[in-house]
Amino acid sequence: MTDAVLIARVLTDDDPQAFDELVERYQSPVRALLLRLTRSNQSLSDELAQDTFLQAYRSLRNFKGDARFSTWLHRLVVNTCLDGSRKSKSRERSEDPVDLARFADPASQDEDVARRQVASRVQAALSSLPAKLARRTRCRVGDRRGIGASRYGHDEFS
Repeated sequence: MTDAVLIARVLTDDDPQAFDELVERYQSPVRALLLRLTRSNQSLSDELAQDTFLQAYRSLRNFKGDARFSTWLHRLVVNTCLDGSRKSKSRERSEDPVDLARFADPASQDEDVARRQVASRVQAALSSLPAKLARRTRCRVGDRRGIGASRYGHDEFS
Protein backbone atom coordinates (compact mmCIF):
# COMPACT_ATOMS: atom_id res chain seq x y z
CA MET A 1 0.00 0.00 0.00
CA THR A 2 1.41 3.43 -0.90
CA ASP A 3 2.09 6.23 1.57
CA ALA A 4 -0.64 8.32 -0.08
CA VAL A 5 -3.24 5.60 0.49
CA LEU A 6 -2.18 5.15 4.12
CA ILE A 7 -2.28 8.91 4.73
CA ALA A 8 -5.73 9.13 3.16
CA ARG A 9 -6.94 6.32 5.42
CA VAL A 10 -5.59 8.10 8.50
CA LEU A 11 -7.15 11.41 7.51
CA THR A 12 -10.54 10.20 6.24
CA ASP A 13 -11.18 7.11 8.35
CA ASP A 14 -9.01 7.96 11.38
CA ASP A 15 -7.49 4.51 10.83
CA PRO A 16 -4.87 3.85 13.53
CA GLN A 17 -3.56 0.77 11.71
CA ALA A 18 -2.74 2.88 8.66
CA PHE A 19 -0.65 5.22 10.80
CA ASP A 20 0.95 2.23 12.54
CA GLU A 21 1.99 1.00 9.10
CA LEU A 22 3.56 4.37 8.30
CA VAL A 23 5.44 4.26 11.62
CA GLU A 24 6.58 0.71 10.91
CA ARG A 25 7.72 1.72 7.42
CA TYR A 26 9.72 4.77 8.54
CA GLN A 27 10.79 3.87 12.06
CA SER A 28 14.24 2.58 11.07
CA PRO A 29 15.26 5.53 8.87
CA VAL A 30 13.95 8.02 11.45
CA ARG A 31 15.87 6.36 14.26
CA ALA A 32 19.03 6.12 12.12
CA LEU A 33 18.89 9.83 11.32
CA LEU A 34 18.24 10.73 14.95
CA LEU A 35 21.14 8.58 16.10
CA ARG A 36 23.40 10.55 13.77
CA LEU A 37 21.94 13.88 14.88
CA THR A 38 22.28 13.01 18.59
CA ARG A 39 25.76 11.50 18.24
CA SER A 40 24.57 7.97 19.01
CA ASN A 41 22.64 8.95 22.14
CA GLN A 42 20.19 6.03 22.06
CA SER A 43 17.81 7.22 24.78
CA LEU A 44 17.59 10.74 23.37
CA SER A 45 17.10 9.48 19.83
CA ASP A 46 14.34 7.12 21.00
CA GLU A 47 12.58 9.99 22.79
CA LEU A 48 12.92 12.25 19.75
CA ALA A 49 11.64 9.49 17.45
CA GLN A 50 8.55 9.17 19.59
CA ASP A 51 8.11 12.96 19.55
CA THR A 52 8.57 13.00 15.77
CA PHE A 53 5.87 10.42 15.12
CA LEU A 54 3.51 12.11 17.56
CA GLN A 55 4.10 15.41 15.75
CA ALA A 56 3.63 13.66 12.39
CA TYR A 57 0.27 12.31 13.52
CA ARG A 58 -0.84 15.71 14.81
CA SER A 59 0.37 17.52 11.67
CA LEU A 60 -0.63 15.00 9.03
CA ARG A 61 -3.40 17.31 7.81
CA ASN A 62 -0.67 19.84 6.97
CA PHE A 63 1.01 17.37 4.61
CA LYS A 64 0.17 18.73 1.19
CA GLY A 65 1.71 15.97 -0.90
CA ASP A 66 3.92 18.38 -2.87
CA ALA A 67 6.92 16.33 -1.76
CA ARG A 68 7.21 12.70 -0.80
CA PHE A 69 6.02 11.77 2.68
CA SER A 70 9.55 10.65 3.54
CA THR A 71 10.86 14.14 2.71
CA TRP A 72 8.18 15.76 4.87
CA LEU A 73 8.94 13.34 7.71
CA HIS A 74 12.68 14.01 7.39
CA ARG A 75 12.00 17.71 7.89
CA LEU A 76 9.92 16.88 10.99
CA VAL A 77 12.80 14.78 12.35
CA VAL A 78 15.27 17.64 11.95
CA ASN A 79 12.86 20.19 13.44
CA THR A 80 12.02 17.89 16.36
CA CYS A 81 15.71 17.40 17.03
CA LEU A 82 16.34 21.15 16.90
CA ASP A 83 13.35 21.79 19.17
CA GLY A 84 14.57 19.12 21.59
CA SER A 85 17.98 20.76 21.69
CA ARG A 86 16.43 24.15 22.36
CA LYS A 87 14.17 22.76 25.08
CA SER A 88 17.08 21.16 26.91
CA LYS A 89 19.04 24.41 26.73
CA SER A 90 16.07 26.44 27.93
CA ARG A 91 15.72 24.17 30.95
CA GLU A 92 19.26 25.15 31.88
CA ARG A 93 18.39 28.84 32.07
CA SER A 94 15.37 30.65 33.42
CA GLU A 95 12.62 31.57 31.00
CA ASP A 96 12.53 35.20 29.95
CA PRO A 97 9.02 36.76 29.74
CA VAL A 98 10.07 38.41 26.47
CA ASP A 99 10.73 34.95 25.01
CA LEU A 100 7.30 33.77 26.10
CA ALA A 101 5.67 36.77 24.42
CA ARG A 102 7.58 35.97 21.24
CA PHE A 103 5.81 32.62 20.97
CA ALA A 104 2.42 34.33 21.06
CA ASP A 105 3.33 36.45 18.02
CA PRO A 106 2.65 34.60 14.72
CA ALA A 107 5.20 36.74 12.87
CA SER A 108 7.96 35.62 15.22
CA GLN A 109 6.90 32.00 14.72
CA ASP A 110 7.44 32.46 10.98
CA GLU A 111 10.85 33.93 11.76
CA ASP A 112 11.61 30.88 13.92
CA VAL A 113 10.71 28.55 11.04
CA ALA A 114 12.93 30.54 8.69
CA ARG A 115 15.73 30.51 11.27
CA ARG A 116 15.41 26.73 11.64
CA GLN A 117 15.61 26.28 7.89
CA VAL A 118 18.72 28.44 7.69
CA ALA A 119 20.27 26.61 10.65
CA SER A 120 19.55 23.30 8.95
CA ARG A 121 21.22 24.48 5.74
CA VAL A 122 24.22 25.75 7.68
CA GLN A 123 24.41 22.44 9.52
CA ALA A 124 24.31 20.53 6.25
CA ALA A 125 27.03 22.72 4.77
CA LEU A 126 29.23 22.35 7.88
CA SER A 127 28.69 18.59 7.89
CA SER A 128 30.05 18.38 4.36
CA LEU A 129 33.30 20.17 5.34
CA PRO A 130 36.38 18.35 6.64
CA ALA A 131 36.30 18.23 10.46
CA LYS A 132 39.16 20.71 11.02
CA LEU A 133 37.70 23.29 8.66
CA ALA A 134 34.20 22.82 10.14
CA ARG A 135 35.50 23.49 13.68
CA ARG A 136 37.32 26.62 12.51
CA THR A 137 34.19 27.84 10.72
CA ARG A 138 32.01 27.26 13.79
CA CYS A 139 34.40 29.34 15.92
CA ARG A 140 34.38 32.19 13.43
CA VAL A 141 30.58 32.18 13.22
CA GLY A 142 30.36 32.37 17.00
CA ASP A 143 32.93 35.18 17.20
CA ARG A 144 31.15 37.25 14.55
CA ARG A 145 27.85 36.90 16.34
CA GLY A 146 29.51 38.02 19.59
CA ILE A 147 28.53 34.83 21.33
CA GLY A 148 31.96 33.32 21.77
CA ALA A 149 33.43 30.27 20.14
CA SER A 150 32.59 27.91 22.99
CA ARG A 151 28.87 28.18 22.31
CA TYR A 152 29.36 26.98 18.75
CA GLY A 153 31.59 24.11 19.67
CA HIS A 154 31.34 20.56 18.44
CA ASP A 155 28.18 19.79 20.44
CA GLU A 156 25.97 22.44 18.89
CA PHE A 157 26.51 22.05 15.16
CA SER A 158 27.89 18.58 14.44
